Amino acid sequence: MRIGLFDSGSGIIPFIDEIIKQDKRNDYYLYVDLHHFPYGDKSEDELIDILKEVFLSFEKIGIDELLIVCNTMSYVYLQYDLVSSFKVKTILDLNLRMYNSSCSLLCTSFLADKLGKFYQVIDGKNLASLIENNDIYEIIKIVKKCKFSSSIILSCTHYSLAKDIFSSLVSNVKFYSYEKEFISFLDSSSDLSFHAFSKHKSFFERHLKNERIKIHYF
Repeated sequence: MRIGLFDSGSGIIPFIDEIIKQDKRNDYYLYVDLHHFPYGDKSEDELIDILKEVFLSFEKIGIDELLIVCNTMSYVYLQYDLVSSFKVKTILDLNLRMYNSSCSLLCTSFLADKLGKFYQVIDGKNLASLIENNDIYEIIKIVKKCKFSSSIILSCTHYSLAKDIFSSLVSNVKFYSYEKEFISFLDSSSDLSFHAFSKHKSFFERHLKNERIKIHYF
């Protein structure tokens, strides 16, 4: 199968790692929207237009299925159900299915605003940008100010990259992210290969540490 993976930044990396760990052999096309990052400060109309652009790019590639691993764009898709020739699965759908009354969702400001009426949420404010830029000092400052419940679902893929930092700063709190579960539903249908636009080459060379991952650029 030809499968697309879409995120706004380095949050895509744990999902690629899971594909390798679980040996899910397919043809993967990687899309990292660095141009519009961060999404948390965008309006809903802006995000809809960006998602339409992303869908058009994947239509041209001719994928069979798209995995939206960005929670913010997952919300936009689930809210508006954009028409496409391919199937779509979103990480936010899984996060919300795993939610229960003892949990809180740590979200971008956009999602905190949208989901706060229905779920217990904590606004992660600028955390995604700080994690993308590896600004450890500012990450620690924000996390220390947050009031956490006993269980936190990390509803931004960037946050899972800092899960160890969160856990070291906050005692008696469990932080959950579901990259493993999200990838586990995939079948294997061919040889394993990864493809990405050439404009993303420096990004993947900087962030990918797994030597088994070879990306073909086009």
